Amino acid sequence: GPPGDANINGTSGFLVKFNTPTSGDNSIIKQENNTLKINSPTGSGGKLNIKGDSGAYGIYSESDFIGIFGQAETYGLYGSSSSSSSGSDAAGIKGIGIAGYGVWGESSTGDGVYAASTSGNGLKAEATTGDGLFSTSYSGRGVHAISYTGDAIKAASQTSDGVNAKSLGA
Repeated sequence: GPPGDANINGTSGFLVKFNTPTSGDNSIIKQENNTLKINSPTGSGGKLNIKGDSGAYGIYSESDFIGIFGQAETYGLYGSSSSSSSGSDAAGIKGIGIAGYGVWGESSTGDGVYAASTSGNGLKAEATTGDGLFSTSYSGRGVHAISYTGDAIKAASQTSDGVNAKSLGA
């Protein structure tokens, strides 16, 4: 509509959302100490902190090419699960490839893919067609996986090779 007066209410630090064409309130986005928080996460480990609703994703990405790409000096993409669930419900990072790679790791100086677990699979990859896991490293290990109570690496594919390696603690 045309410019005019509006009654905007909100709390300092929160992005305001419009409830009607002329009134607003707090959104779920907050800026705090140069950090952007969405949906009131308790953690503050990065510049963007997102909390998913119970049983939902914190971040959902959909793309024709790359859903999520991470590049950094240390970890391009890091995932951690504190869930008491088992199996894929407790995955720090879960990649599903329909006609490509579920997880692809590449490094010029370290591990292409690194996975560690104190309980369960260190790394699990599955694919219907092609490789469940693809990794390249030019100066380290292509895949580095550690588990103390389950499989260090467990992979299955209907049309390619699968790998099952025992853990150090088995």
